[in-house]
Amino acid sequence: MVTYTYYLDTWQGQLSEADFNKLVVKAYDECVSLTNFKAVETDHQVEMFNKAVCSHVDFLDGGEDNQVASYSLGDLSVNYNAENQANNINNISVSDTTLNYLRSTGLLYSGVTGCETIPMWW
Repeated sequence: MVTYTYYLDTWQGQLSEADFNKLVVKAYDECVSLTNFKAVETDHQVEMFNKAVCSHVDFLDGGEDNQVASYSLGDLSVNYNAENQANNINNISVSDTTLNYLRSTGLLYSGVTGCETIPMWW
C-alpha cells in the first residue's frame, strides 16, 4: 500500500494526510482491479503501480484532471489539460495518466491494443 510519505516525497502530492487516507484504499483497490489482480513482481512494476495509485488518488480527489494548461487575462480564457481525460473501464473511472502508469507495468490486458476498454465476456 502506498504511504502518505511516498505520496508527499516521491509523488509530490498536495493532499492533506486526512484527505489522502480517505482516498488511498479506494485508489489502491481500483488499480488492483484494473490489473485483473495480477501479481506485482519487479521493482519497475512496484514503482509504476505506486505512481498509478498516487495518480488515481489525485484523480479521485478531482484535482488531476482539472489542471489548467493555459490562461489569458484579456477577455478571460482558461484551457484545461486535455491530455488527461477520464476513461471508464470495468465501471471504474480512471485517468489517462493512471492508465499509462499501469500500462507500463505490463499488467493490463494486452492481447490487442485498446481491448482493456472492452468488457470480458468469456
